[in-house]
Amino acid sequence: MFDAYRGTIDERHKSAAEAIVHIERYFAGDFGAPLLDCSYVAFETGRAISAVLASLDQGDPLLPQVFTTPSHQNRGLARTLIQLSMNALEAKSETVLNLVVTAGNEPAEHLYQRMGFEPLEQVV
Repeated sequence: MFDAYRGTIDERHKSAAEAIVHIERYFAGDFGAPLLDCSYVAFETGRAISAVLASLDQGDPLLPQVFTTPSHQNRGLARTLIQLSMNALEAKSETVLNLVVTAGNEPAEHLYQRMGFEPLEQVV
């Protein structure tokens, strides 16, 4: 995650240790109850290269984290993992899926739009 966000509009962490704390917050439920059976991580040689983490936030599924390392971007990994997550949620009869994207993160906005997501509101 640290590598995926470094130098981008979404950079929040000054170190890998801070990124680990952020992921620990996901498992602690800070972004809603983790839905581990609807979350996916792609690995290469033991290293996470892309991930989609799902949670249940205020009764609706949410993707609070979607990332791919720069060396593996534009290969369809995030799209594939999001689709796997959507399939798993659909199998649980979930028909709504929310996510949050930083305004100006054009690659993410483009991907989500191509996958059928629509903006609901803009939070400043």
